[in-house]
Amino acid sequence: MNGITLWKFIAGIGFFLVGLQMLDQSLTKLSGRRFKKFLRRNTHSAFRSMTIGAVMTALLQSSSVIALITLGFVEAGLIPFKNAFALIMGSNLGSTMVSWIIATFGFKMDIEGLALPGLAISSIAMFVLKPRRNLFNLSRLVFAISLLFYGLAYMKESADASVKQFNLAAYADSALIFFVLVGFIITSIVQTSSATMAITLTALYASAISLPSAAAVVIGSETGTSLKTFIAGSGAGAEKKRAAYGNFFFNLATSALAFI
Repeated sequence: MNGITLWKFIAGIGFFLVGLQMLDQSLTKLSGRRFKKFLRRNTHSAFRSMTIGAVMTALLQSSSVIALITLGFVEAGLIPFKNAFALIMGSNLGSTMVSWIIATFGFKMDIEGLALPGLAISSIAMFVLKPRRNLFNLSRLVFAISLLFYGLAYMKESADASVKQFNLAAYADSALIFFVLVGFIITSIVQTSSATMAITLTALYASAISLPSAAAVVIGSETGTSLKTFIAGSGAGAEKKRAAYGNFFFNLATSALAFI
């Protein structure tokens, strides 16, 4: 991978991460206090909690946000441990929505051509509509989604170019546990499995990585994404600690089972 291609790939990751962060901020601002009330009101049973966790994370695309809000509710005694744990489990399921969107649509269309009009219109709208907070946040939401796709386009283009220039067969014989560790480390650093999944799907699409190796990276990312929740539960009350540690060890156990 030459210098320009490498920087383009890194820029794509950066755009994707910023887009995810802006998406989270925009949706939180648009929902605000009502969103927290909705969560608290609709988590009376374990099944309902899991469903709400999946749906809300599919919309917000940040299982960490849902998990951290849930831990706060547990600490305040607003949600019992059983329902909080179910909500966090549901959020793990909802976080896969971006992966399905990328796999289904991301590589079958002109991603950059789709993202550029959204970036252009929403950026101007944000500048013009800044005094009107709801419209500003709505424009920022469109900008965030467009930036996600623009980052994906950069990653796809640079991955295609790098595969043509280099022989990546040297990594094909690496043990699958190596790719699990790669997924864990990347997700622990960027703290979003969606970004790790986007990178992995891009590499798989470009034939830079095999399907078993790609699956191993994704398995590792599942444990990496729960690290923030694990840290947030350290030194907290008993119920909050149980929910945080339960999420981490559940992901660890399911990752081990999936790897086997």
